[in-house]
Amino acid sequence: MMIKREPCPSFTARCSATPSRAAPALLVYILLSSYAIYCAITARNNVRRLRSFAWQALFRFSFFLLRWAGVGGGSPTSLRHFLTMDTLALLGGVINITRIPERFRPGLFDYWCNSHQIMHVLVVGSILYLHWGVLDDLLWINSYHCPLD
Repeated sequence: MMIKREPCPSFTARCSATPSRAAPALLVYILLSSYAIYCAITARNNVRRLRSFAWQALFRFSFFLLRWAGVGGGSPTSLRHFLTMDTLALLGGVINITRIPERFRPGLFDYWCNSHQIMHVLVVGSILYLHWGVLDDLLWINSYHCPLD
């Protein structure tokens, strides 16, 4: 019985003869993430803390664009999860540095619903979307068959 196999995208490390094809990208991402955490911890204000994650976000977005263009591999349904993840994280950071809603009603949001709490809720939502996106990709990897070349 012959199984029809779809072509493997050129950037998918899963179908590569050398399994370490993704290692340089992972190493760069780990280094950028480590540097972003260092910058966020040592930042003197909220704007610099948010800005410290810019290179890491641009790196993720470049791989998102590669997958969207069909160059990379992975589940097509996971892209919306990753886009939502980064949007929620960015929105949480912007709300935290702009101090919305306590900017408009000082004193009213000292204990509940202040910008810092809203940011944390959005970041937890962001992590949920990351989980769902990775889950979609793992299910795709489990069911994907590489060409027989």
